[in-house]
Amino acid sequence: MTKQILGNVFENYEEIDSTQTEIHRRIEKCKIQNGTIIMANRQTNGKGTHGRVWHTGNENNIAFSFYIETECEPQKLEGITIEIAQILIQIFEEKYGIHDMYSGGFYPYDTLEEYWAWWSRHIYYNRYVDHLDLYQKLFQLVKDKDYFVLTTNVDHCFQKANFDKQRLFYTQGDYGLFQCSSPCHQETYDNEELIKKMIEQQKDMKIPTSLIPYCPHCGKPMTMNLRCDDTFVEDEGWHQAYFRYQDFIRRHQDLKIVYLELGVGQNTPGIIKYPFFRFVEKNKNATYICINKDTYCPQSMEKRAYCISEDIKNVIDDLLKIKLEK
Repeated sequence: MTKQILGNVFENYEEIDSTQTEIHRRIEKCKIQNGTIIMANRQTNGKGTHGRVWHTGNENNIAFSFYIETECEPQKLEGITIEIAQILIQIFEEKYGIHDMYSGGFYPYDTLEEYWAWWSRHIYYNRYVDHLDLYQKLFQLVKDKDYFVLTTNVDHCFQKANFDKQRLFYTQGDYGLFQCSSPCHQETYDNEELIKKMIEQQKDMKIPTSLIPYCPHCGKPMTMNLRCDDTFVEDEGWHQAYFRYQDFIRRHQDLKIVYLELGVGQNTPGIIKYPFFRFVEKNKNATYICINKDTYCPQSMEKRAYCISEDIKNVIDDLLKIKLEK
């Protein structure tokens, strides 16, 4: 019964004083439907039971309140919050069949309003909400070294964790940039302001039509600057980073160097893994280190390779502890 009613009205806010207070406001105005859910990423004056404060900070949160008309006795509703949290997840899964962020990016949404409702949240949580602890620890390990970072990540975490921008190459793009979907020109555009507006103003899994981004040159819809096919825009900044990376490789091709590979899978091994194999094969002064759940290397370079099949976080924590103890 609950599942059939819940979600008749669903509204999501980036910030609100209190989801519970909003429910009460609507009850007082007699402007609320049975099954209404009010959800927010952040509450400035959240309310718990018995008027207690329900604090949510600036990290990842989901706060929600719901309104259900029922004749059940209160004691029979024990555990309903957990039940409704599960149903809330199912609402997204049942509408789109999306079970993870990656597959959600390939869903054929019916409208651009729905498309950007998904992508704005995807971009926001990956690009503009900080998840920097591991990156900051990695930086502490390499900051006094002559390092360079080649990454297929598009979340900008390396730069936000204080890695030198001149020593970074985001070869697959940047969640913080838009580009023309055609593309009619080789430029990218910062998207932070518009993404945050999409987050704040979307309702019922749609953004307002007025927020849909279009190319300022040809008028076609904009898209993310992500390498998915041959429409990926390699702008001036991309090419500058590419040349800096190539110059670093050239200058270190015969020197003592460590090629450290972290979490590279089989989706795009030709960008990091296979080139690292070639560099180590050619340079007898080079060492290859791979930390991942599944690790391997060519037999010809096994004596100069360390394949560590462990959690990256645990290994980095251990290495940093050793460094600090010296």
